[in-house]
Amino acid sequence: MSVSRTDYVMLGIKYNNSEQFWKSVKQHDFMDKDEFFDDCYDDRFEGITIVEDGMNGEYVVVGKVLAQGEDGEGIQMTPCLKMRSDEYVLQKALDKAFGISGNIQIWAFTHWH
Repeated sequence: MSVSRTDYVMLGIKYNNSEQFWKSVKQHDFMDKDEFFDDCYDDRFEGITIVEDGMNGEYVVVGKVLAQGEDGEGIQMTPCLKMRSDEYVLQKALDKAFGISGNIQIWAFTHWH
């Protein structure tokens, strides 16, 4: 059962399930895959964060955190503009880190963990 929550606003790619995300990533070769991905979960790794629904795998969002609120504190008023330059830089970083590309959008959601 979920006991805490984090609210996110992210610029990134949303996958409809964990399997879809991992299939696309597995096409990319990593030296130490497990250690690399462990650094990314719910944390910023070189500006990239992976948020995965650990309960039932219904979503994965990978990208840049624009705003974050911990366990009920909510998100402070934060301007979130999607600039073409931000999208371009993020796409390059995702391609380099994971070998993935997709439709980069702004996502606002609550992540229970």
